[in-house]
Amino acid sequence: MRWGVWVAALGAFPQAQAEVWRDPSFARAVREAELVVRARAPRKGVRGGKRVRFRVVEVWKGKAPGDVIVGGLHDPTRSEGASFAPNAEVLLVLWRRKGRLEVPTPTLGRYPIRDGLVRYATLRDTFLRLSLPPEDLRRFVRLLLGKPDVRWLAGLRAGLRDGSARERGDALAQRYLALEALAWAGRAADAEFALPYLDPEGPFQLRVSACRALAGCGGAPAGDVLLRVAGSDPEPAVRTAAVRALGRLRPRPEGLARRLAELLAAAPDRQVRFSRPTDPRLNKWPSPKAALLGLLGRIGAREVKPSLLAVVREERPPGEVFTAALRALGTLKDDPELPRQLVESFRAAGEVGAAVYNAELCAALARITGERGPGADPEAWRAFVAAGGDR
Repeated sequence: MRWGVWVAALGAFPQAQAEVWRDPSFARAVREAELVVRARAPRKGVRGGKRVRFRVVEVWKGKAPGDVIVGGLHDPTRSEGASFAPNAEVLLVLWRRKGRLEVPTPTLGRYPIRDGLVRYATLRDTFLRLSLPPEDLRRFVRLLLGKPDVRWLAGLRAGLRDGSARERGDALAQRYLALEALAWAGRAADAEFALPYLDPEGPFQLRVSACRALAGCGGAPAGDVLLRVAGSDPEPAVRTAAVRALGRLRPRPEGLARRLAELLAAAPDRQVRFSRPTDPRLNKWPSPKAALLGLLGRIGAREVKPSLLAVVREERPPGEVFTAALRALGTLKDDPELPRQLVESFRAAGEVGAAVYNAELCAALARITGERGPGADPEAWRAFVAAGGDR
């Protein structure tokens, strides 16, 4: 997987740091924030401060006094606390926890402003970092809060129309901004602006944003495109993004369950991780295969039950894939044949992973039948189902 600036910008985290966390999406961070403000650090600067007093310069959300005291800050070069140059300007997204204002996580909520740009800005998650003019980011925040700027959106559409997936630098950052804006405020007619940014030769993160934009635009043609991407993009993260976009898309494509099931056999089955093992962020995406199974469980899996059972009976499916298939099958509680078919899927003692797979199957049978007696004993479940106790 290509790394790019979205990981390099974070620097190296100290090995001694034991704390880990999951970053929320930028949209959630903004919507749950008490304050979103531009602010300045103290005139003398700060070195290793656990809580820092900032002077508010501009309020983007909420009502702020002249100063705010902020905790939860992090400096990747120090074991704790954060450092700020004298009068350094920052954008802060602040949640209130236990009566105190804090950034949501050490890696989300604090963005330095230098040379007229918000550095390491996030639009969806902290694995995509951009440099953007503060006014653009302010309008994006307002969009997330349900206050779109129509003229600004028109300008972003024009930029998509005239730009390309091969751009770099500031121009590319504007394309990301436009696609993420369409994810929240797109119209069916806007889909044509997103399509060129699915170019496989462009950055894979740009294709992720294009998938999100298509989901926001909606329309039947977008569904066909997303299904193609879900089954053919060279980057697993883009395939997962396409499947997630299909879950949001309205109207849904005709025969969606069948078409999703057709992609299962060739779908990559490893979880999508955006960070190195030393990164304290635990965020990860499901593999394309697990994402497909998850969506089938949401939209109705009855017509593709054979495909789901085939996944359950694969020789050694990854745990998240096996669990996702069982959850999708679990939506078919009124299927009288399902308990027997699951019992037939038990692994023989001695097979690799048999104990783990069989424990998952026992738990699925308990959820489907409502019976707890057999517990985690495959033989007890065989006897229970054979005796007609599955209903």
